[in-house]
Amino acid sequence: MGRFQVEIKEPAEKAIRDLAKKYRRIWDDLRPIFEALESHPRLGTPIKGFAKCYKIRVKSSDIAEGKSKGFRVITWPKENEGKVEVWFVYAKPETKVMTPKEIKALIKKYSS
Repeated sequence: MGRFQVEIKEPAEKAIRDLAKKYRRIWDDLRPIFEALESHPRLGTPIKGFAKCYKIRVKSSDIAEGKSKGFRVITWPKENEGKVEVWFVYAKPETKVMTPKEIKALIKKYSS
């Protein structure tokens, strides 16, 4: 498998910036995931109802409760284009589960 470019989309970038105020080590937690996506674009679990996207569970160094209380990263691998788009990142303790409908709306809003 080749190398894929990881593209952090605007909603994910803003979410990471906002989360970094509370979770100081978020970039340290996410960096290995972004590096892994370069060679494994379908990392994570396919999202039921929107199979194009994947959800990755990431442990937070700032929360001592494992992956269940960590971050969620929503990605969309575009293997034909050689890239993986990171669409959203959220902290599980602060955000309810994103539905496929919400994810589709978010992508539609920021795609042009």
